[in-house]
Amino acid sequence: MINYIQPDPSVGGMEKRSERTDWGFAPDVFPGSIMSNQNKEVLYIRIVTLICLFFGLLGVILARLSGSVSMLFDGLYSLIQSIFIFLSSFIVRIIEKKDDENYQFGYASFELFLKREGNVLSSPLLRTEAKSWLNDLIISLAVLVSFSLMAVLNHFGLHSISLYIDPLLTILFVMAMLPSILRELFRALSDMLDKAPPLEITDELDGIVSSFVEKYSFSDYFIYSAKRGRTITLTVHIVLARDMRVSFLDSVRKEMMMCIKNSFRWSDIDIVFTIDPSWMKYSVPLPDETQII
Repeated sequence: MINYIQPDPSVGGMEKRSERTDWGFAPDVFPGSIMSNQNKEVLYIRIVTLICLFFGLLGVILARLSGSVSMLFDGLYSLIQSIFIFLSSFIVRIIEKKDDENYQFGYASFELFLKREGNVLSSPLLRTEAKSWLNDLIISLAVLVSFSLMAVLNHFGLHSISLYIDPLLTILFVMAMLPSILRELFRALSDMLDKAPPLEITDELDGIVSSFVEKYSFSDYFIYSAKRGRTITLTVHIVLARDMRVSFLDSVRKEMMMCIKNSFRWSDIDIVFTIDPSWMKYSVPLPDETQII
């Protein structure tokens, strides 16, 4: 069962707009820890950057001393990872900025440069760092296995075979990591192409909107959604069964937006009410041969 926020019955036709915050919604609607979460996110990213940089430099130095290809790969992976993590801290600051003259829909799309998934502080950026650390751990284990096998083979006088262990294991682990890397790439491309959100998100959005349509006896509704990084862009067209006061529809719009924000804080919502849906076909690009009547 979907729980939604009841509108304030004391509010009349014209509602007093609360002062907007830097995130585009009123502070009295969503009080709390957005800024603190952002600071925590940046702090964690900087700590991880220093750790990755340290292990990356250590890996490269030890690889030079030992001549190990797998250790060099591990060190270079950590160094490259530290660069991208460092860039993440700037992305976190940018995507929190409010819309301006140059970016009138906000800066959320900048997150596409660093596609992320997972579950820390509701932070897609930190979630992929966890995945990156897992990959780094796998590579480090490969180095450990490589050195262990080489030591065993050398102990039994099989030095000619041990020479191939290091590069062979490096190639095998790189091939094993390719599927996860390609999955992340395709997910990022889906975001860039404005693909619809995953089914569980669209189902929840449909459930929220349909509950309002049923509650207020609206005629029909259409939902258009896309996901870019952590941001969900949502347009809802609601067809009215009869003429209704604008002030009433404004209160319903606010109620619906607050309900959606409770589930999807990072959402860009536009709700349109209409009694004649015939104009909707003109709100999207039309093929050249389409007759406009």
